Amino acid sequence: ASGQTVERSHSVVAVAAVANSNAAPKAPKVIRVVILLVSFFFSLWSVIGRSTRPGDEPRCDVVGDAVAGTLLGRADAAAARALIKEKFVSARLQAYQLAYEHAFIHGPLDAPAGQREGINLIGRIDGKSPDDPVMVVSAHYDHLPVDGDDIYNGADDNASGVAALVAIAEWFQDNPPDHTIIFAALDAEETGLAGARAFVRNPPVPLEQIALNLNLDMVA
Repeated sequence: ASGQTVERSHSVVAVAAVANSNAAPKAPKVIRVVILLVSFFFSLWSVIGRSTRPGDEPRCDVVGDAVAGTLLGRADAAAARALIKEKFVSARLQAYQLAYEHAFIHGPLDAPAGQREGINLIGRIDGKSPDDPVMVVSAHYDHLPVDGDDIYNGADDNASGVAALVAIAEWFQDNPPDHTIIFAALDAEETGLAGARAFVRNPPVPLEQIALNLNLDMVA
């Protein structure tokens, strides 16, 4: 968020514990998943650091008074999406199907005039064991627009989550995980979790391979 910062040294502790947790090589898949989950829950308290350190914080400027709202179909949504995509590129995330953007249609099936296009941004950092369970780190990037004289910048809900997602991705590029991590900036959360539902309908990997989803929402 504009002014939103996340201390990198603390924001990735629990995620690192999960992504780098491994059972013995011959352990059944279910045992490895259990170990993955236990590592996650025991480290959850330190996923997102609340303090900041000048000169060492990632910024994700997706909000401001000039951004009147990033709901489906708004031009401001495209601007926010372009900035997040830029962050994905700078973090060197790998794309699925040669693209970060994955479009979906949201709205009543029997009323095409009410349908709108949403776009999720999905990237990944490959783990050392690509066939093992993977984890998903997600955050929605849409937020509510201007309402009368009130401006809802979305700094906490949810540019803070996007900034945390970017910080985690940047850290893992310098500290490769054992398990693949998928990073998903989701659209249309404010209109009924539409982006999350689209992700589940068309996941980048089989759903049974996903061990857990760490969703970052209002972390400021």
